[in-house]
Order: sequence, then C-alpha cells, then structure tokens
Amino acid sequence: MHTVGILGINGNLGKPTAQHLVKAAEQDKIKLVIFHREGKAGDFKPGKNVELRVIDLDGPTDKLEEAVKGVNVFVSTVGVGGLMSEGVVMEAISKSPDFVTYMPAMYSTTWSKEDFEDPVLGPVVGSLPGYTKPKELGIGITKVYTGIFDFTFFESGFLYASLKDNSIYLNDKLSKSPLPITTMPHLAQAIAQIVTTNSPEAIKNKSYSVITLWATGAEIRDLYTKLHGKPTQVNEWTPEEREVRRHDKTDFTGAVRVGYVDKWEGSKWEYETDGKVLVQGHEGVGLEEVAKGFL
Repeated sequence: MHTVGILGINGNLGKPTAQHLVKAAEQDKIKLVIFHREGKAGDFKPGKNVELRVIDLDGPTDKLEEAVKGVNVFVSTVGVGGLMSEGVVMEAISKSPDFVTYMPAMYSTTWSKEDFEDPVLGPVVGSLPGYTKPKELGIGITKVYTGIFDFTFFESGFLYASLKDNSIYLNDKLSKSPLPITTMPHLAQAIAQIVTTNSPEAIKNKSYSVITLWATGAEIRDLYTKLHGKPTQVNEWTPEEREVRRHDKTDFTGAVRVGYVDKWEGSKWEYETDGKVLVQGHEGVGLEEVAKGFL
C-alpha cells in the first residue's frame, strides 16, 4: 500500500480531493498524509491510514525535508497564491528515498511550445515552479490538464464572459468553437482516482486530462439569456480588443486570459495527444446545471 501526501486542503480543489483520499485510505487503498499549516487542518482528523502533519514552507530546509519523508506520491492543490511555494516542496521531497512522483498544482490547459516561447504569455506561465522545477531537479512528475475551471469561468468571468453581468465577448469563431470546462467535483474525483487506483510508478511521468463538458460561445450566450430572462450583451472580440487585453498592465492575468481565448477561438486543444489519458467521470452534468451554481 503506497503513501499519498496532499497539500492545500482548504481550497476549492484541495478540500474535496482530500475528502476522496480519506475515503480511499479508510478502504485500505492507500496511506494518506494530510499536510497543513499549524492550526489549519480544517475538518480533517487523524484516522485509519490517515496522518496529519504540520508543514512550514517558510521554515528550515531540514525540517521540511523531514516532514515529507515517507510519501511516495505528492499531490499539490495549492491555490494561485501558493504556486511559487511549490519549488521548495519539490526540492525537499526530491531528497527523500521514498518519493516517486509529484503532481503539481498546474491544473490548466495544454500550453504548447509556442505558448512558452510567446514574448507576452511565455514569461508568465514559464516562471511557475510547477513547470520549471521538475526538469531542473530531474524528478518524476504526474501532470493533469484541465479546461477552464467552472468557478473561474462563471463566477470570475475570467474569459470575458460574465454570468453575473449577463455579458460576453464573442466573434464568429468563438460562437462556433467549443470551450472545455472542468468542474471541481469532477477534478477532485479524477485526481483521487489517478493516485489511488494506480501504483506510483505507473503514474510517474504520465499526463492526464480532465474535461467535464464542452460548450460553444453561442451556447453560453443563449444560456446566459435564459438564466437572466433577457438578451445577453454581446461585445465583439476583435484583434484590437485582444491586444488591449493581452497587454493590460492593470491585469497581471491578461496574457493568460487571452491565451485561453486564443485556444478557444482556434480550437487548439490537445487533451488526448502525446499519450495523455482522458479521465472520464461526471457524465450527464449539463452546462445549465453547472452555471446555476454560480448565480
């Protein structure tokens, strides 16, 4: 029975993922180590095959190295604010003789070589330890690619399509092209499935994709209209608008947001290429059902 460690247990993704992993541990599928900051274990408690460990990412290196010993598969579900901290975790666990593979919290679309070389987008996505450290350290990694998160799209309007304001940016291509959306329940279930039903060696240096549903821009527009009971405000997405958003110095996420829109507009998704395994689940969950949860 292998040991899985998880970090970031109080977030939108971490909490449901940890809950799935606790159930797996209780069923003797894995041993689980839940890492948390002092006093931040939330609702989680020690139990059958479940251990809680305090971890201080800003503390002494030797203590961090000691904290991660015994873990074979390390799952990071930290939020945006914790992404830069992944580097110190990977450095620490790379020195453990028990370690096999690390799943970074880079749950996002399939950025291409061209994306990383792009002068605007590249420096943003390419600076994150989840992308750079594994190669630098030569450690095993398990990648999970996703569509745009449900709450990021519907609640935050990340791709310039605000459910709250009943507005969306579209053009002919965006109206006809499908956008991949991944829900947190599906992703949490999929991560748990990957790390509990396979040996650590079997998922080392493997890539997976988790897509819950697809929807075209026209389908999203029509849904907004239905949910609000009045026509959705449609703004034209033009090359000029793209450049303004991409270079917006008041929005540090602008390059990433436009990068997603570029893929959406050009249908440049690569979720089943280069050996990526598509993780099924949550069949039958509809666009309207998901969107209603964010009204």
